[in-house]
Amino acid sequence: MVGQVLSGWVKTKVGEIYEFAYGKGLVKKVRKETGPYPVYGSNGIVGYHDEYIVPGPKVIVGRKGAAGAVHYCNDNCWPIDTTYFINSINVVDLKFSYYLLKSLRLKQFETSTAIPGLNRDDAYRLDILIPPFNEQKRIVAKIEELFSELDNGIAALKTAREQLKVYRQAVLKHAFEGKLTAQWRAENQDKLESPEQLLARIQQEREARYQQQLEQWKTAVKEWEANCKEGKKPSKPKKYKPAPLVNDLTKQLPAIPNGWKWISFSELLFSIRGGTTVPPIDISTEFPILRSSSIRAGKLNLEDVRYLPEGSKVSSEDYLEYSDLLFSRLNGTLEFVGVCASVPSGFPQNLLYPDRLYCAKLVDSDMASFCEYYFSNPVVRGNIEKKAKSTAGHKRISIPDISEQPIPILDKGELRELVKSISEKFSFVEKLQQEIETSLLEAETLRQSILKKAFSGQLVPQDPNDEPASELLARIQAEKAANARKKAAAKSKVSAKPAARRGNLSRVTP
Repeated sequence: MVGQVLSGWVKTKVGEIYEFAYGKGLVKKVRKETGPYPVYGSNGIVGYHDEYIVPGPKVIVGRKGAAGAVHYCNDNCWPIDTTYFINSINVVDLKFSYYLLKSLRLKQFETSTAIPGLNRDDAYRLDILIPPFNEQKRIVAKIEELFSELDNGIAALKTAREQLKVYRQAVLKHAFEGKLTAQWRAENQDKLESPEQLLARIQQEREARYQQQLEQWKTAVKEWEANCKEGKKPSKPKKYKPAPLVNDLTKQLPAIPNGWKWISFSELLFSIRGGTTVPPIDISTEFPILRSSSIRAGKLNLEDVRYLPEGSKVSSEDYLEYSDLLFSRLNGTLEFVGVCASVPSGFPQNLLYPDRLYCAKLVDSDMASFCEYYFSNPVVRGNIEKKAKSTAGHKRISIPDISEQPIPILDKGELRELVKSISEKFSFVEKLQQEIETSLLEAETLRQSILKKAFSGQLVPQDPNDEPASELLARIQAEKAANARKKAAAKSKVSAKPAARRGNLSRVTP
């Protein structure tokens, strides 16, 4: 809603001042990208061409896709058919028009179709306030002064955010080179358990769990036989066989301290497999299943779920357990292939996972955080990305690409100290990241506040000597009427030509 009209200002409609003209299609394959003229789509510049259709400067508004987005171009340009370009009357400053249209938040009028769209008639009906022309200039100057300061602050925040990402990577790199626990290792040298001892205990535990599964299977078979062999015979559990260490892979990794030992990741596993292939639905049922998008490095969004239909046949192995490690198997973006996150405590007990994720079950659940951090290490991430293959526009990895990765094994006490050190540093980083994101949101709120003040007359002082905007509006109406007469005359002239030709023909026809 437009508030009080200040002295010298005038209230009008967007459609009384501006014409939203349609852009013209220009497919990518015919563009001359070496040309000097920018090609605009709804999101901004999408390429270049050696021709233009509108002289600059020009304001462009998103029509389809990023509907309502507003862009300013200083140069001659080519707005494509997903945009409008603004034809405004000369007595309104174009930069003022740009900021005014941005303040209207035209995105609110996008239609709810598969491709969001902006109907220009919705924009035309909006009330706006127009100040005197000289005041328009002062408003633009003040907005740009304040926005420049704001943009500098935002740039500094974004730089800090990127620096935190680099710091996280450095923490992980140093952690698995033994640097974070070097002092602890020196102080506890006489108490360290050898890697061989820890590995032997893991192997014993894996064998014990397998024997337990065998006993459960035998009991299930007896029950099946007692029930006259009704239904399918229970499947005998398969014994997991760890893959040997590939020494060539360790050559690509940093050196590790004395007392650590490289092993194949598979040595730590009880099993690793993909999830259910049953197609999910969006209707809530008793079978919640994670989406492939629910996993990002070190983060698992337990609310990013769909559901399996009622009555779906799923295996007990399709359900997640505490400390399971999930890996993204397939993604359209290489950055998200092979990313790892562990299942935290307190997760829904009936949660399933899809075939787009691999689930690695550790023999020793105490090692979940250690493994999660290890697979987020930029060096290891790089090795996994090299393994990724392309399939139908997606990048994918196989189980051996994960299970055969070398991983260091070390004293459990040092392992816990290492996880604690990483966790403390990451908690500090996350706190700073949250503060940065809050500041960025506040900056955008401040930007809208500046625009709101600007177009309600609160940003710069009024000058009683300025020509009132009512005079501008009168000239606008006169100019629009003159343009309408020119168009009508041109249309009349074009329509008269065929009649004249017909008259000439009638005179020469015998």
